[in-house]
Amino acid sequence: MISIDDSNEDPKTSEAANELMRVYDSCRELNADFSAGRRMSSICSDDDEYKSSLPPHPENWPQRPLLLCPTPGAGMKIRGVRYSSSKTYLASYEEGQSLPINNGLETKGRCLVIDFESELFIGTALLRLKNARRLDCDRNAGDGSNKDPKSTYYFHKKKRTFQTVIRGRFKRRVPMSECVTGQMFTRPAGVLPPRLIVKAAVLLMSHLAPQLQSRLEGECPRFLS
Repeated sequence: MISIDDSNEDPKTSEAANELMRVYDSCRELNADFSAGRRMSSICSDDDEYKSSLPPHPENWPQRPLLLCPTPGAGMKIRGVRYSSSKTYLASYEEGQSLPINNGLETKGRCLVIDFESELFIGTALLRLKNARRLDCDRNAGDGSNKDPKSTYYFHKKKRTFQTVIRGRFKRRVPMSECVTGQMFTRPAGVLPPRLIVKAAVLLMSHLAPQLQSRLEGECPRFLS
């Protein structure tokens, strides 16, 4: 069982969650009319799964205002969620269920990891985000929070605010020159600033990250590196 502990919730987190609820409700009210005027990208996908433009309502997000879930229609299969020190899954994963985000306060071996598989890759993912809401997955085994000195916290005296770890193997040979990471969107970006400003922003990002391939305009906006 995965539940949330918000007894010591940061006021800023609560405020962000409330704002998210208001934004979501506004989007839901406009969604029907807005979707009617926007076409899907033929480049990205024709899959019906992409037509669901909104995730579940934020009141159902265990770690709101954060939500981690597989991209619909991307062929990602979640094999299960478990502790890093165990091979036993906490519960069977159901499609549409949110995935866990650690906050760096976990004791050794108590980080939640995600076993996943795609057409090309099989492995395990771990995500930490500073100040994320704590998930209490096994009340009978304690609260899972770190009772040791702050020096043992993952984010203690670190400027970083998140960590992502992927471990696994490719299921077939893939040249690394063909591998990219980033974001691809399945619909046009909508109303953008003037072209001159967009071009300047893309140029600036290219100077900061020379390997970055970015495109804001067109049917399928993307940021890949």
